[in-house]
Amino acid sequence: MKRWLRMIESIGMICMLTACGANPDQFLDNGAEDAYELSVTEQTSKEQASADSVNEAEPVSESLYVYVCGAVATPGVYEVSVDSRIYEAVEQAGGMLDTAKTEAVNLAEPLTDGQMIRIPFQGEETVTQEDAATQNSGIRSDGKVNINTASAEELMTLKGIGQNRAEQIIAYREKHGAFASIEGIMEVDGIKQGTFDKLKDNITVQ
Repeated sequence: MKRWLRMIESIGMICMLTACGANPDQFLDNGAEDAYELSVTEQTSKEQASADSVNEAEPVSESLYVYVCGAVATPGVYEVSVDSRIYEAVEQAGGMLDTAKTEAVNLAEPLTDGQMIRIPFQGEETVTQEDAATQNSGIRSDGKVNINTASAEELMTLKGIGQNRAEQIIAYREKHGAFASIEGIMEVDGIKQGTFDKLKDNITVQ
């Protein structure tokens, strides 16, 4: 809007100068120069505003939040630096209790944001990563298939169990719940005594 007003004023001045016998060329040169300077000033202001916006951006967080619980003096959520280890978070929680099972936790492990660190008590059973992987897979370390947790692919490793039968076992499990004993698999349509006899040494419910 200001630029249009400036142009209108310039045209008016030209008309006045012409009427008075003056040479308007000098005025036009000055007006063009002024317009150029105005354009450069506006562009510089925009670039400066953009730079200020970048500088005002929020800095990258250098903190993590972790939850420490179990056999520690003061369980809770703690803020730690990004390069912290478990032992540092445990120290913030007041340290381990005398009843803590200290060897069950790798205190040198790096922390991640949102991590839960649970220090078990003495006498408490702990699950190793290997045991956890075995439980989640549905196949025990001794090779037996847990018919309560096995996937269709894992069930199909059993002799006489194809894809359709594996899907039937899973469907039965989802409808009726976990099998209480390995004999319960004979409740699934198509699995009779003969099939069970082939499976019984290779399946478990625990």
